[in-house]
Amino acid sequence: MPPMMVLSYVKKIPVGPVVAIGFVLIVFSMSRSVTATSFAPELVGLQSGAAQEKATGEGFTAKIETRPEGGVPGTVVAQDPVPGEALELGDTITIFVTEGADQKTIPDVTGMPVDQARQALRQAGVTPGDIVYLGEPSGEGDRVIRTDPSKGRKVDEGTIVEIVATAP
Repeated sequence: MPPMMVLSYVKKIPVGPVVAIGFVLIVFSMSRSVTATSFAPELVGLQSGAAQEKATGEGFTAKIETRPEGGVPGTVVAQDPVPGEALELGDTITIFVTEGADQKTIPDVTGMPVDQARQALRQAGVTPGDIVYLGEPSGEGDRVIRTDPSKGRKVDEGTIVEIVATAP
């Protein structure tokens, strides 16, 4: 074909449908290359079953690994990837769960003489720690005001408990 004929033939093709077809092809190719993303949820502190349920409910796969650490058995102590990291749906989140330790409850030793409180703490399965004396000696000194960790709290067996007492 002579060059002039090709040019006149091209002029006869409507531009609208060509642009529309090109747009559809571009959108189609882009949709096939993009993957769905989300963010890793916060799982630390949950029990392993609840953490696994949360991860799978948000579209991820959960892998449980146990660590020989203290705390309440079955509690999530770490995760990989960290919370908030962008992931593709279906990616695996490794959930690290503690084997745990025997849990003991800090007894209420408020008002007891320090020596008696130390004995009560030992009997409860925790370790009496430092004694911090507050105030000036007066009336009934050497009495427990509070402990740290505080009464009623569950802790690992053998946890050191600080005693705060009135000055002797």
